[in-house]
Order: sequence, then C-alpha cells, then structure tokens
Amino acid sequence: MESDIGAKQGKGKSASPWRLVPRGTGPAGGQLFQHVRDQNRWNVKVFAGRDAKGKKRYVSKVVYGSKKDANAMLLDLLHKKSRRQLPRRSSLTYEQLVESWLAQKTDVSPRTHNGYKQLLERHVLPSLGHKRVSSLRHEDFSLLYAAMADGTHLKKGEPANSKPRPLKSRTVRLTHVAVMQSLAHAVTTSVLVQHPVGKIKFSKPDSKERTHIAPGDLSKFVEACEHSEYGVFYLLLVHTGLRPGEACALMWEDINFERLEVKVTKTVTRHADGQPRITTPKTKRSMRKVAMMKELADALMRHRHLQVQLGHTALGHVFTNRSGGMLKPWTFNKRDLRRTATAAGIASPVSLYTLRHTFATSHLDTGTPLKQVSAWMGHSSIVQTGDTYMHAADDTGQKWMQQHEARLRSTTGREAS
Repeated sequence: MESDIGAKQGKGKSASPWRLVPRGTGPAGGQLFQHVRDQNRWNVKVFAGRDAKGKKRYVSKVVYGSKKDANAMLLDLLHKKSRRQLPRRSSLTYEQLVESWLAQKTDVSPRTHNGYKQLLERHVLPSLGHKRVSSLRHEDFSLLYAAMADGTHLKKGEPANSKPRPLKSRTVRLTHVAVMQSLAHAVTTSVLVQHPVGKIKFSKPDSKERTHIAPGDLSKFVEACEHSEYGVFYLLLVHTGLRPGEACALMWEDINFERLEVKVTKTVTRHADGQPRITTPKTKRSMRKVAMMKELADALMRHRHLQVQLGHTALGHVFTNRSGGMLKPWTFNKRDLRRTATAAGIASPVSLYTLRHTFATSHLDTGTPLKQVSAWMGHSSIVQTGDTYMHAADDTGQKWMQQHEARLRSTTGREAS
C-alpha cells in the first residue's frame, strides 16, 4: 500500500489515526507509525524518490504485530530501496494482473494453463478482479475460499442470489495455487513488495473412493469388449493402466510386439483454443514402459489389420475415430463404454479412468509389488500409488494374513492358536 500517512494535516481536516514512533538506534531512513487505537497495527514508510512531476513518492506497508515486526518490514523496504527493488506506484487491478500473468505463463501444459484460467475467471475475478493489486490482503482470499466452500461466492455468469453450490476442497486448493502464482508474478514485476497471501488452513481433502471394476466382473467386461467398437481401446487401458490421453497419443512404433511392451512418451492435451496437442508427460516418471499381456498383443494385432482394411493408417495412431483422425479423450463417445459395461452386467458408472484404476487395484490384489505398480502407473512415487489405491483393496490384508497363517500351520504342524 502506498500513501502519505503521517503527513501534516491541513486546517479543518481530521487528525491522522497514526502517530510517529521514534525508532531509536539502527539504520537511518524510513519512518515508523503506530495506529492510535490499535497498538498492534503499524505503518512503515520509505521515501522512494520523486515522480515525473517532481512530487515526492513514498512506499508504505501496514504491518500487524509487534514493533519488532514493523521494524523488520521497514529494514526490508530499505534494503529493497538500496537495490532499487521498491514497487512502483500502480493502479493495476487483479484482473489485469491475471491477464498479464497468463500471457507469460508458458512453463505449464496447455491443459494446466487453461485450468488456471477457468478457475480464476469463474471463482476469483467476479469478486476480487476489480480491486487494485496493491490493496489485496490475506483476508480477502481467506474469506473468498470460505465462501467457495459454502458455495456463496460470486460466480461468473450466475446471478448473485443464485442457489449456493459448495465446491469441493480440491477445487478450492487448485484455485489457491493459481492465486499464489499470479501474486508471485506481481512480486517479480515489482508491483508488490511481498506476497500478500501467506499460509491458509484448508479443510481436510475430500476422500474420494477410486471406482474400479470388481474382480468377478473383469472377465465379463473383457468378453464384452469383443463386441464393442472401441473394445481394444478399453482392453489396453484396463491391462496397462495408461491414462486416456497417453493411450490416445500412442503410435504403432510405440508398441513392441516382440518384447510385449508399450512405450509411453507423449500424451494428448486440450489447448486453450479447444484443439488437441501432443506433448510430453508432466513428469519423468510418466515416461515409461509397461509390460503387455499376450492377450492384449493379439487384440492389438487384429486391430491393426482392421485399420489397414479401413484405410486408417495414414497418421500412424494406434487408436482413431471413425474418420481415421486421432482419438481425443474429451470427445470420446461415452455411450459406447456404458453399453459395454451394461453388457458385462456392471451397474455402477464406468469411465475411462475407471479402467486405469481397475488395472492398479487388480495388480495390488494379486500381490504385484507396490513399486512395480507405481512404475507402470507413471506415478511420481510409491506413496502416491499407495495413498490412492491401497484403500481400494481392503480384502488384500485379510488374504495375506490367511496365507501367513497357513504357512505357520505347515511349518509348526499344528493349528495356530
């Protein structure tokens, strides 16, 4: 915040709510003010030169806490002044900042970039977009996040009196990530002295049960895939655990029929303009090789012969749409997957990610080491795999305990007590 708080008041004007406080010994420069009514509220002020018209310019910052905290902030401002890093006077609004930040944000995937844009435009800008960046405070965002959790915040395209629709904690957290990065951009460009938003406590993350096809239904689903237009696509997802975008980006050169391996080096993402883009996965762990069952290899070979007959081999994609173009996860015909699941007698909803979850859960159920499953899934660590899928295999612990008990019986020659 920039102001001339503490300046002399003219005749007839109300007295300033701030009083000048002697700083004592320490580096020269700057002024320290204490609020008359709130003893824990301070204002530090540093002379920042003159503007184009010769008028004195000051940079000030309100600090809540002790005199020691205020002095620390003042020293920080003086340090920035010596290094010519003081923020410039700016009427930039938060909406303008977000626009500038998104235009320069090129270190993320198009999908992530578009996600940031949608979250900020829909949930943050309607209530805070008009405010000056220099006036934004920690409380502005903590109150906004609370309103988002209650569904009472302003939303783009909806009237202020619309029915409250509480947002999931994951959505609020992702919004906070976008907010923090946009405000960090303001600090980098010297619009702000420091980040106005510190640590914010969020509610416990939503515990979302990963849906998967039960072991007893998996064989029925595999059989139903034989009669589906995209049956081989489903088989690859359920037998390799690839993400839908990774499967859609597969080229025939990525399939090694001799070694029975699928090489994952790219994925299909949706750009801001709605067009597909083939990019590299987010992390190095996502660049991987996944073992392939002989049954899947045979199905892929038959699928390749069918592509040749249809003339859908020009682009080299393993999976194509009806016209021979690249298959895209967000335009995929979900009705075909529902029909396939219904034919297998599966009543619960099934999505493309359900097939990925089924791969991980079934392998953990049958005793495949967690480290190997994590590598196949392309997770950043085994912790992520364990936290995501171990709860889905609740019967696994009982099964392994029964095996342990049986082993003890065979070695001791008597019933376990």
